Amino acid sequence: MFDFVTESFDLEKTNEYILSIQISLDGFSFSVFSSRENKIICFKLTPLKISSENLILPHFSEWINNEEIIRKKYKQIILLYFTIEFSLIPENLYSSQLVKEATNHLIAENEHKQVEITTLEESGIPAKLVFYIPEKLKLILNQNFPSATLIHPVQLLVKENQKGNKRNRSVLLYHKKSFILVVSREENILFANGFNIEHINDLVYFVLNVLMQLNLNLKETDFYISDALTKTPELLDILRPYIPEISYLPPSNSFENAEMVSNSMHRYFSFV
Repeated sequence: MFDFVTESFDLEKTNEYILSIQISLDGFSFSVFSSRENKIICFKLTPLKISSENLILPHFSEWINNEEIIRKKYKQIILLYFTIEFSLIPENLYSSQLVKEATNHLIAENEHKQVEITTLEESGIPAKLVFYIPEKLKLILNQNFPSATLIHPVQLLVKENQKGNKRNRSVLLYHKKSFILVVSREENILFANGFNIEHINDLVYFVLNVLMQLNLNLKETDFYISDALTKTPELLDILRPYIPEISYLPPSNSFENAEMVSNSMHRYFSFV
């Protein structure tokens, strides 16, 4: 069963489609995109509660074994891995030594993580995004999706962060026990970081602290929320006393039915 599937979806023509898969501690999801129709034609969300990244692998292995559709051949496959273990390094400052220092700061010595590095050209000042994925999970991804592109949510948020009417723009990606905050001024990224939280009040504290340190004028700031899996109305309620104007991040306008997958990050992909 799928959350939705169109009549045009053909299991025998997957080599004409684009598959995107989202992997996180809160579960997995996939969407199938048809370039010909410029629409997502199939989508499914599998919510889970995984206590740590070390336990993602058995859950993910079981999931891909149970979902025949994602084991088909596709024209293109995109893997989105959610983690707050990332660092943004301006291109002009980038070096292997800085990557090593970031890794030592973010990753414990006994953790076995694969370093992934990608370029963010949409960030005003070009930057390298460094993030980490468990080595065994990366091995499974390579075995099952050898030609796939692995990306981090910040890559999507930075693209969306360039669209706005005000001078400043903040996008908060909420993920239950953690969140990512990206703040930009005009086309330049001022701040991008991830936080672990025990309670939603912790989120309010960290967000307000960041905005205060950046000395942002809230009247000149578009503030958007994007939930990684499901909308959380209480998040709006708890932030509004401090940030009066808050909106949900609008979906990408690069395809026709992005709003159909509002429960995930798939709506922010630009497939065309």
